[in-house]
Amino acid sequence: MRAAGCAGRPHSDGAGEHRASIDVHGVLVGCAYMDTTDSQKGPLTMTVSDVAQNAFARAQAGDERAFHELTAPYRRELQFHCYRMLGSLTDAEDALQETLLAAWRGLSGYEGRASLRTWLYRIATNRCLNGIRDGRWRVSPPEPVAPFQPPSRVAAKM
Repeated sequence: MRAAGCAGRPHSDGAGEHRASIDVHGVLVGCAYMDTTDSQKGPLTMTVSDVAQNAFARAQAGDERAFHELTAPYRRELQFHCYRMLGSLTDAEDALQETLLAAWRGLSGYEGRASLRTWLYRIATNRCLNGIRDGRWRVSPPEPVAPFQPPSRVAAKM
């Protein structure tokens, strides 16, 4: 795949080839620039997945900033996911905090069989369902239904 460059930035010399990997969600998961003039050099830049692996290793070692780097791209969509499940912004924020805390505590158990995004969604879903089951959060009640048939507009005009 040839493209303008990593993250939309053109590479400095024109003698190379850009390769990008996009996951099923359209997220850039790998990006490398290969110098095609000298095959012995290899990649001139670290790939996005190398950076993520580096941040993941640092997070597992206890680096909070690295954990924030890993989870920051997913925070907003996880909060929205929790909001859809719980129907309350305040409860969704609480669920998100519990999700990130559980992910931080369980980082050593993450085996990488699924993407980090999938793993975080799984934790968020379970936290929301557990909160609903335990009664910590109430799901917003459905719209009230009138106990009678409301008059039609045509009948009201007569």
